Amino acid sequence: MLTKEELTHAISFGKKMLWIFGLFNCKHLEKHFAYDYARIFIVALGIPCPILILMNVILSESGFAEFLEQGMFILGSSWIAIEIIAQIVMLNRITELEDLVESNYHCFNPQNQVQLEFIRAKNTKLVDISKVIWCCLYSFTIIFVVSPLVIDQSLTIPMWMPFEDQEFPAYVYESVYLLILGVIYPHLHNTFLGPILVATAQFQILKDNLLHATDRSEAEDAFTQEIRIQNRLKNCIRHHNELLRFTSKIQAMVAPIFLVNISFTILGICCSVLQIIMATGNTDLIMLVSYLGIFIFQMYLTCWVGNDLITESSNITEACYMSEWYTCSMSTKKMFIVIMTNTQNPIALQSVIFPVSYVTFVMILRSSYSYYTVFSQAYEN
Repeated sequence: MLTKEELTHAISFGKKMLWIFGLFNCKHLEKHFAYDYARIFIVALGIPCPILILMNVILSESGFAEFLEQGMFILGSSWIAIEIIAQIVMLNRITELEDLVESNYHCFNPQNQVQLEFIRAKNTKLVDISKVIWCCLYSFTIIFVVSPLVIDQSLTIPMWMPFEDQEFPAYVYESVYLLILGVIYPHLHNTFLGPILVATAQFQILKDNLLHATDRSEAEDAFTQEIRIQNRLKNCIRHHNELLRFTSKIQAMVAPIFLVNISFTILGICCSVLQIIMATGNTDLIMLVSYLGIFIFQMYLTCWVGNDLITESSNITEACYMSEWYTCSMSTKKMFIVIMTNTQNPIALQSVIFPVSYVTFVMILRSSYSYYTVFSQAYEN
């Protein structure tokens, strides 16, 4: 058995870090004395970055190559700014997901060691995802911050600054920006991935419950056994209904975010590949490859988690069929039919237009290549 806090761990994973920076609070974690100031600091740090880069593009009248380079960074910094805003706007919906799981504690709680491992495996996966994203971000950050000190070559992203000497203030601002937002970005991203992993684990638990719904005890008579099986199936129906409520709340929360993520990833990959081809120095090349890797990897993780949910939710009907339903009474068989009818369609989260799955990830790569060919021809001309 898990506590309510352990059961909702993946939903609010990293909440203490977000709480420190004023981006998360709930009934279990109330606002600290500097909560509002911390939020203002993060917003003031994250939101201006794409605006300052865009102002530099407009004022400097950059060529096509410079426009592509700065456009790539505008996309990346805009995406971080959007996730910060989404975290603030969606905070109530995140707490609603926690409340839904806690209010249905007995329904969602694992009943045996196997089901407990489903929950722990998803929690471990979320931690591993965070570690990989941190490694990618800090590899990029270290290259950016250290390069002027080691090889006397600045990688400062051109941006407008209200100073005569613009490069040093930009370097300081961008270094602080990367160091601080590099800490919280994995948690911002996992705010949307965590609930999906929780739903996936719950579908695994539901599948296990259905597989063993017809387990019988020799110490009980046939009538008592049949009543017990029907009660288990009623619990499974209740569990599935709550899972549908849970996933519908996730859908409402993540759909617009994922659509923007897909659009930015397509353009970001395209701009990054063009910049890699045009790169002249090894340091520029390493930084651009790191940037491209972050774009592709964070999108792959999103599609991987979404595809996992589709796979597990599509196994529910199979679990009914694999149980010993044929040994049950007619009324119990009808309950199995009802469950199989209601679970025929797998749960697929939609990014307004596209499902979050491997198919969408392949579509993103193909679309990126299509835009790349268009931009490369425009550059050659």
